[in-house]
Amino acid sequence: DMMIFMQIQDGIRMNADVEELIEALARWGCKISSQKQILEAEKQILRLSNYIRKWDYKGHTAEETRQKDKKIIQFPGGRKIYPNDACPCGSGKKYKHCCGKNK
Repeated sequence: DMMIFMQIQDGIRMNADVEELIEALARWGCKISSQKQILEAEKQILRLSNYIRKWDYKGHTAEETRQKDKKIIQFPGGRKIYPNDACPCGSGKKYKHCCGKNK
């Protein structure tokens, strides 16, 4: 059911524990009775959590935060950055020659 899937996504996004999500599945009518089913549900929830943008990761996925070659820069909120502005990463270059180069 799509509604259950969306509830699981929201739970992951708000950092609910896997155990809490398994209990929620039971409350929503999903029949998870054996230990094997519980382990499979936990595995699928953890796999899904790698692709959900979380509040703790400031809107990034777990996979994005693990990438060492990709630099995540928090840009100042509410202000648009134009190509000729100084890059907010602090490099001293124009945005168009630094972080905005491949955009």
